[in-house]
Amino acid sequence: MDFSKLPSKAQILYVQAFMLIVAKALVSSSKFDSVLKHELAGYPAGFTLRLMVMNGPSLMLKVEDDNTLSDISSHNIKPDLDMKMKHISHAFLLFTMQESTVDSFVSNRILVDGDVSKSVRFIRVMDRLESLILPKIIA
Repeated sequence: MDFSKLPSKAQILYVQAFMLIVAKALVSSSKFDSVLKHELAGYPAGFTLRLMVMNGPSLMLKVEDDNTLSDISSHNIKPDLDMKMKHISHAFLLFTMQESTVDSFVSNRILVDGDVSKSVRFIRVMDRLESLILPKIIA
């Protein structure tokens, strides 16, 4: 099915819902997955990061002392790392699994405000999440 033909309002609603799912899944999986914990150990405690669509939905996470994540999306603070998808259609491609996180990143569809090495680490975190929550054939 060609999802790109969906009206932008439907795409926005889908991306909003999927960002909620991603935030909850990252928080949950950071509590038990050793690979995620290892990646998160590369961030200092209290480090905040935001993944957002420019002029659209976003999620914000904080790295805790025990290398887990907490969802702080309701907080209005400047994150240490801000990753912005340029357009809702780019986020839609990513969240409908038509494009991997790595492909979005290297295709310059995600702008980074902050330490680029920390953004690459977050891309690895997102890839790990995909491998945890998606069927093996898709991930």
